[in-house]
Amino acid sequence: MPWLVGGVLAVVLIAALIFAFTTLGGLFQPQQPQQTAGAQQQPTQNQGASPAPSAPSNAPTTAPAAPPAIDNVTRINPNDLQFALNYDSKLAATFDGNTATYWSDMEFAREDWGGFVRSVSLAVELKDKVPVKQVTLSQSGGSGGNLSIYTNDQPSLSGATLAGTTSFTGPQVSVPVANNPSAKYVIIQINSLPRLSAPKTQYNFGLRLTEIKVE
Repeated sequence: MPWLVGGVLAVVLIAALIFAFTTLGGLFQPQQPQQTAGAQQQPTQNQGASPAPSAPSNAPTTAPAAPPAIDNVTRINPNDLQFALNYDSKLAATFDGNTATYWSDMEFAREDWGGFVRSVSLAVELKDKVPVKQVTLSQSGGSGGNLSIYTNDQPSLSGATLAGTTSFTGPQVSVPVANNPSAKYVIIQINSLPRLSAPKTQYNFGLRLTEIKVE
């Protein structure tokens, strides 16, 4: 029986050697590096790109309001200067949009209307009662004179509000109207006449009023 025991021991020894070789071989195998969970992410495209400019707004803009329309211009107290009646038909030329037409060809020896009247006033009737911001007067060939601008709801100086006084230092003057009052009429009071650079008669004073503009 000794041979049987020796055979069993030999088998056990061989199995032990195989187990030891397998275990030790696994310990000395090179390990593969593992990818950590905190690995850096790849940068995304256009990460530092500037934002695209926004498209311009297509919202409609509000158009500026049209200036008040003038309906008529008349002379206040026309009987105060009888011979001026011959020129009253030319008052429509002061708002026809044509600077080549004017009111009027009257000429005087003195700037105070030749001493016939203290002043002459024109009533500018607007189509609607609207706020008045500024009055602009255009004339041709004169300098100096004195004019007062009023606003009112009737064609009269009675109850009118004075906006300002001006003199012609050039072909055009503008008078701003404080507080922009709503009015139906603008009154132009001509207190003294400009001196004409090229009078048609021997008299040197007159007014060639080409355009009245109310804003």
